[in-house]
Amino acid sequence: MNYRRKIGIHFQNFFDRKDPVPKKDPPKEIESIFVLAQEKLGDAILLFPFLNHFHKMFPETKIDIGCTSYNRKIFEQISFVNKCISYRPINYDFINLIKKEKYTVFYNPKSGLSTTFQRIAKTIQAEHKICLSNNDHNHLYSFHLENSKKKHILLKYCELIHFYNKNEKIKNWLPEHFYDKKNSIKLKNYVCLNLSSGSRKRRWKSDRWKVIVRYILNKSKKIQLAIFAQKKQNRLAKSIQKIDPERIHYPLYSPSIMEASKYIHKSKLLISLDTSLVHIAAAQQTPIIAMYTNDESNYIRYAPFSERKKDIISNTSLIKDIDPHEVIHAVDKILFN
Repeated sequence: MNYRRKIGIHFQNFFDRKDPVPKKDPPKEIESIFVLAQEKLGDAILLFPFLNHFHKMFPETKIDIGCTSYNRKIFEQISFVNKCISYRPINYDFINLIKKEKYTVFYNPKSGLSTTFQRIAKTIQAEHKICLSNNDHNHLYSFHLENSKKKHILLKYCELIHFYNKNEKIKNWLPEHFYDKKNSIKLKNYVCLNLSSGSRKRRWKSDRWKVIVRYILNKSKKIQLAIFAQKKQNRLAKSIQKIDPERIHYPLYSPSIMEASKYIHKSKLLISLDTSLVHIAAAQQTPIIAMYTNDESNYIRYAPFSERKKDIISNTSLIKDIDPHEVIHAVDKILFN
């Protein structure tokens, strides 16, 4: 856990020495629920299956979601979600909501600690406050669910579902607005490459990307490539496009994660570094080749939740140390088998 965050949590707990919230089991009937979505986009996307399962289990329940202004758009188009309120940046609407609205259940599915979530848990009005167990925040909640370090984040989010039905088989899910229902994507027979890395540890060198690109283009004259890249990778993307400007498409019209997902949905394969796009592909059942560092705990929690994948794990803490021939071997199995 981030060192500064840990200090912040300890300070909050030290100055807030109230009695722990009385323990009680989650209710059999739920009139309303307030669910906290994490700040990062990938984490927020992995909350979708919980929302879908919960809605099917409690179809009449009013579902409100607390999220950041950054990821609000991915939630507010879900038909069964009542309201999305941004907790970051802090604003009057959110403060007013958590002070005046009273919910049957407040659910914090975050497995780690958060100073922001701590403050919300103290303030929000709810008959039942439910969390994933953590000794540093359990005193704020009336019920503590299992918080295993050996489970995928998506499954950890669904611990509340398993409380109500331990035999429920959790299925991946994306809302309709992540699919190309209007057939706006005209590209055919293509593979998506995601160059966006998010951090230095996750970058892959340009020469390695080019080895993969040349291999795919030479192996099949019919396949095209579609490239996703953040501004930081713009120069890299353009240098790759020069290999074959007619068959390599960049930039794509993908101003949002929803637009990017439409390309992924119709692609034959996504080759990606460890970012949120692998979770999009996993939910859409698009085949994936995903690259990870040797951080085992990160891989356990954030590997693509799909059977149509090949995960390639570096021998070091850097993705750049992955040999491109490992990726080529995976491409042969998935794309050219």
